[in-house]
Amino acid sequence: MDTMEKDLLDLKNRCETKLKTLYGWQKLPYDRIVKGKGIISTIELTLQYMNDGNEDGKQRCLKELRDMGFQL
Repeated sequence: MDTMEKDLLDLKNRCETKLKTLYGWQKLPYDRIVKGKGIISTIELTLQYMNDGNEDGKQRCLKELRDMGFQL
């Protein structure tokens, strides 16, 4: 497992934990929940592209995550 994959898995776990915590307390508006799930889906797709060796797809997803404000 390379550093990028490890960082993405860590980010995914942090997002899922935060989303579950806030959702459990019902402190998160619906649009934020959808955004959080979208981030998690993008991370999963990036990891899938990395495993498949699809460099274009990986770069596209990483750009999308960077555009959301994540530093990867």
